[in-house]
Amino acid sequence: MSKNFHRIVYLLISKSAIISLVLILIQQIIVASSSIWLKRLSEDLYSGGFLGIDIGLYMASLTIPYIPGGLSLIAISFWEQDSLKKFVNSFIKNNNTQPILWNDKNERDVKISILSNEGQQTISSFIQYSHGLFSRLLNAFLNIIVLSYIVEPNFIYGYFISILLTAIIMKSFSNKQGKIALQAQNARVNLGKILLSAWDNVLLGNQYNFQSWLSRFHVEFSESKQLNIRSTIYQISISIGIALLTMLPCMVIAVHSLLVHATDKAYAATVIVTLPRLFMILNFTYDLLDSLTEFPVQKSKISGIIRGIQSPLKNDILSRVNWSKLKFILNNEKNLNHLDSIDEIVPLLKEPGRITIRGENGAGKSTLLLLIHQKLLPRSFYLPAQHHLCFNSMTIGRSTGETLKAQMQEILAQVEAQWILLDEWDANLDTLNQSEISQMINVLAQTKIVVEVRHR
Repeated sequence: MSKNFHRIVYLLISKSAIISLVLILIQQIIVASSSIWLKRLSEDLYSGGFLGIDIGLYMASLTIPYIPGGLSLIAISFWEQDSLKKFVNSFIKNNNTQPILWNDKNERDVKISILSNEGQQTISSFIQYSHGLFSRLLNAFLNIIVLSYIVEPNFIYGYFISILLTAIIMKSFSNKQGKIALQAQNARVNLGKILLSAWDNVLLGNQYNFQSWLSRFHVEFSESKQLNIRSTIYQISISIGIALLTMLPCMVIAVHSLLVHATDKAYAATVIVTLPRLFMILNFTYDLLDSLTEFPVQKSKISGIIRGIQSPLKNDILSRVNWSKLKFILNNEKNLNHLDSIDEIVPLLKEPGRITIRGENGAGKSTLLLLIHQKLLPRSFYLPAQHHLCFNSMTIGRSTGETLKAQMQEILAQVEAQWILLDEWDANLDTLNQSEISQMINVLAQTKIVVEVRHR
């Protein structure tokens, strides 16, 4: 089986999932038994027998299912939370200690959009879908088996003819339906990426940026709308065909059975009494088959979010570093000899001290720092210029300089990494803050190896 299948199983199967499905099984067994008690009631009415026990059992089979059904819905809440936690853990497993991807904006936007929005919605939708599908499956099959056993054996043949015909239709259109669904999901993710940048582009009032953002929004929204409506129309068209194929065979058998046994009043009474149950089963079957047509859509969505959090291989990152345009300075004094590879840098990072990397914009300073971080993990600590890293320091309402000083103090006191990597920490700082933080870095460099990229 494919790795993606195993990832889906890992994501969705849990103790709470099993409990929820077992409760649905109990519920549907009780529901299916109601046809037996209904038949016995019909026979008692026709023969004049005692009705009390069968009425009690019939009423119980209609009311008791609410208990396991309700408990199953509660279990779904646990199921969704368990799967969401697994999804986050999968994101962590696949992306933790992958610093070379950190400054890939497209990769970041896609993953964060999936993690914070599309992923949660898809997981919840798939679990609700799976729960409903399993419930309809049990309801339809258990009830048709009971009706075929107690009323008309041919019902089961007509039922499976319906299933066979609809299976052919579903098989014929499932691949195309899955592709359309995946295209629609990708369009939603792309739209989500544009919406993530709405705050800066809408609020700041830069007309140039706003118009550029608005133009891209209209393009992505139009594509998302078109593909999602197309996916819905395609699915509903298949559902209509399934509805017709589901009803016809069993309806023909029911009418034929009544005509053939018209003289057998007891049998005819039983068939007539159970006809509403038969049509209820057929409606459930339609819902079941309609749900099955949605399976490629749901599978594509869940596969899409799982693939979306995987980390791609990056083989071209070294080409972004222009070594000839970089300068390396030791302890703010000594210019190091020309370096042109990571392997030449690492031997210099053995004794406490401060190495500064300078160079023009676009020379690959930040990329190089990420490569060094990747090489030295897990004993290195990387602090970007702009970030949302979690610190214990309270920084709400503080200026950029105050925030950075608080974070540097926490790094001095708490971070045990051997190498401290600072990326353009002096960007957007005034002279006073630069001087104070530089002194803190000097203190840090007495016991650790500090590699910094300087903005100026």
